[in-house]
Amino acid sequence: MLFTCKTILLAAAANLIRAAPTTSAKEVVSIDSFNSTVSTLDNNADTEGWAAFCNDADCSNCGMSVSLTNPGCLRQTGRKAVKFHGSPIWNTFTLIVSPNNQCGCQSSCQPGLNAGSGCFPLDDLQGGSYRFITGDGTCPSNNC
Repeated sequence: MLFTCKTILLAAAANLIRAAPTTSAKEVVSIDSFNSTVSTLDNNADTEGWAAFCNDADCSNCGMSVSLTNPGCLRQTGRKAVKFHGSPIWNTFTLIVSPNNQCGCQSSCQPGLNAGSGCFPLDDLQGGSYRFITGDGTCPSNNC
């Protein structure tokens, strides 16, 4: 007996449909709706939230934006402000400041920031490196 790929796929799909649990009409989500939502999130960088460190306090001369979900060390000695943009799916994040360029310890931090914070001056948060953490909007203990 000769089977084609379509025959095998149709047989597998029929078995899955028979094995699927029953749900009420309220619980059924359209696969098209799900795919549309995922596609929108994948193609909309604003869902991540972004920050760019700037050379001036009014955020007009900024470097490249970095994702707020990236916990990496950002060497930004001498920067005067941070420009935030986007709409991350969490509410707040904390900016951790280190005195050197290695992010090896925390000398200060700013909790409760969000992507809508706009241009945030670094007057009291001067450091050699910075990193972002998400959470409940509180600062961990300084350890430098």
